[in-house]
Amino acid sequence: MNKKLGIGIGALLFAGILGFWIYTSDASQQAPELTTDKIREMVLSQYPGEITEIELDKELNKVVYEVEVISNGKEYDLTLDGNSGEVLKLKEKTVYTKENQSDDRKNDSTKEKSTNDEKNQTEQKQNENKQNNQQENTVINEEKAIEIAKSEFPGTLVSMELDRDDGRLIYEIEIVNGNEEAEIEIDAYTGEILVLDIDIDD
Repeated sequence: MNKKLGIGIGALLFAGILGFWIYTSDASQQAPELTTDKIREMVLSQYPGEITEIELDKELNKVVYEVEVISNGKEYDLTLDGNSGEVLKLKEKTVYTKENQSDDRKNDSTKEKSTNDEKNQTEQKQNENKQNNQQENTVINEEKAIEIAKSEFPGTLVSMELDRDDGRLIYEIEIVNGNEEAEIEIDAYTGEILVLDIDIDD
């Protein structure tokens, strides 16, 4: 009797282990319904630009695509569901390229050549004074920063902090809307949104 019971329990355990191994093996080998080309097409339709990276990955029980795209001076990091194409996560940041900086220098050089030295020196001093005054006097207030953030991502303010990063004053703002949470960084002088990072909870 005990021997039969032991054999029965052993058989059940073996069947359970075998079933779990088959399940996990199938899940790991499961291919997404959407191809890389289809994901590329979907991303570029919303963010026309250059895709610099696209990877197939697994997140919990989902097969996902990790995509990085540069569009209009912004870099977008997206996580998309491999079966539905739904955007699960989105991170946005401003990209500063050497070409932009080089173009700025060329423009400055052209302006200098088009005016005489005396006038140019006067303008430079005026510009320096303006910049110093702006840095000292024209930091936007918290209400304005919140207004800018909510115009980009409406919701409930969770936290707000004024921080200095590489000599630059930045408002770091966190906003929640339903199952979405956004972290927004705003230039405290210009009001420009530098980073918009949106997480979507399942």
